[in-house]
Amino acid sequence: PAPVTAAAAATAPAPKPAGADKLVVSFAQGGATLTPQAEAQLDTAARTYRDGHPLMMYVAGYTDKQGSELANLMLAARRAEAVKAGLIARGIPADRLEATALGDANPVVPTADDTPEPANRRVVITWK
Repeated sequence: PAPVTAAAAATAPAPKPAGADKLVVSFAQGGATLTPQAEAQLDTAARTYRDGHPLMMYVAGYTDKQGSELANLMLAARRAEAVKAGLIARGIPADRLEATALGDANPVVPTADDTPEPANRRVVITWK
């Protein structure tokens, strides 16, 4: 194979985070406040945006199965908006972000209703 020139390397898109096609931001039970670990994930997402220039980033908020369906959708929306606001604060244009709330749909760990499950309290960031 031909050697990669410095000019070619400078114009090549940066790779995604090692093996990642998504980033997951976790939340405390009932909360939508970004933790230091969540802030670090947003830093990684912002680097991914700057380095890879994806057309869009999608922010999907989820909850565990504690609480009513409406309360979970509202909490998922607050979580998604907190992540979106954090990404905007890191320089990602708002028109390149799409946030949605999915409540207790698509659990990472399936549970019965009213069962707390930390892995299900999350926002998933994907891009294309």
